[in-house]
Amino acid sequence: WDLLIQRPTLVAFKNSALYAILTTIVSFGLGYFLAYQIKRSRIKNKLVIMTIIVLPMWSNLLLRVGGLLNIMKENNILESLLGINPLGSIHGTWMAILIGLIITYMPFMILPVYTALEKIDISLEEASLDLGLTPFKTFWKVIFPLSFKGVVTGSIMVFLPTFAGFAIPYLLSEGQTLFIGNMINDRFIATNYNLGSLLSVIILVIILGSLL
Repeated sequence: WDLLIQRPTLVAFKNSALYAILTTIVSFGLGYFLAYQIKRSRIKNKLVIMTIIVLPMWSNLLLRVGGLLNIMKENNILESLLGINPLGSIHGTWMAILIGLIITYMPFMILPVYTALEKIDISLEEASLDLGLTPFKTFWKVIFPLSFKGVVTGSIMVFLPTFAGFAIPYLLSEGQTLFIGNMINDRFIATNYNLGSLLSVIILVIILGSLL
């Protein structure tokens, strides 16, 4: 118990929870907007758009994070090719971690939300408009409630790997920000298997609680 209430452990839990919540909220806002726009668009083959969104997920995670880290540094590939440096030098900061987490896990929000939106019968929206509701009220009273299961599924799929992950925060913060996943990894490397196992069990309990 004394090991669990030590300051590094509490800081690691706080960082993991804070970044997981922020990533989930931002992914929900951007992901729902993108999914809704794709669903409402007149593009005939929407599967192509969804494939483009999912395509980066098929590549190795460490390669993607390494590419992001390069873009976040000075003299990066964008500056070499295009002469621009949109992100500046933000590697090692909280902003770098948050951007990396959002870019990596937002597709997990878009997919279930888009699937839920596609299942909504268009006649329900038309009936709502015919009965006098404005498009804005139709969205909040008809579309969003019917797609809420997709939001819940997407939130779980974003929150859990963000909370338990360690590779992205470690690489983008260059080891300066402590996450609970990094602490577990460090404890096993230092052969402190008791604390590492205990922290892992706590993570599992939190994950099961979220799923329930």
